Amino acid sequence: MESTLNKYRKDNREQIKQHMKEVFEKQRLEREKQKEEARIKQREYRAEHREELLEKRKAYYQKKKEEINQKQIEYKAENKEKLQAQQKQYREEHAEELKQKRNEKNTCDCGATFVRSFKKRHEATKKHQNFINK
Repeated sequence: MESTLNKYRKDNREQIKQHMKEVFEKQRLEREKQKEEARIKQREYRAEHREELLEKRKAYYQKKKEEINQKQIEYKAENKEKLQAQQKQYREEHAEELKQKRNEKNTCDCGATFVRSFKKRHEATKKHQNFINK
């Protein structure tokens, strides 16, 4: 009798565990479904109210401009080595693209051609200044 009772309890425990797993899985799937629906609603809201949200963001920035700039300065000071390492890594990974940009040839309205990296130098030339002043 004792062994039958223990067997029943053991079977019942296994059924309960299995049932709980099923319930938890259903709850997890429902949460994921709700999260996805919320994401879709957020995207729709942002698309519908794009201009309004941009205005709010601009107003917030203008209101907190000095505070934001101060925090950026502090962050840069505190994380100087980290930022330098990131910049170095970026330059190494994108060396070819950066080289192409630097050596990109441009033609000015004054008729001169110059390499992108020397744009300021060109703008200071007499030829360019004479063209602008005419």
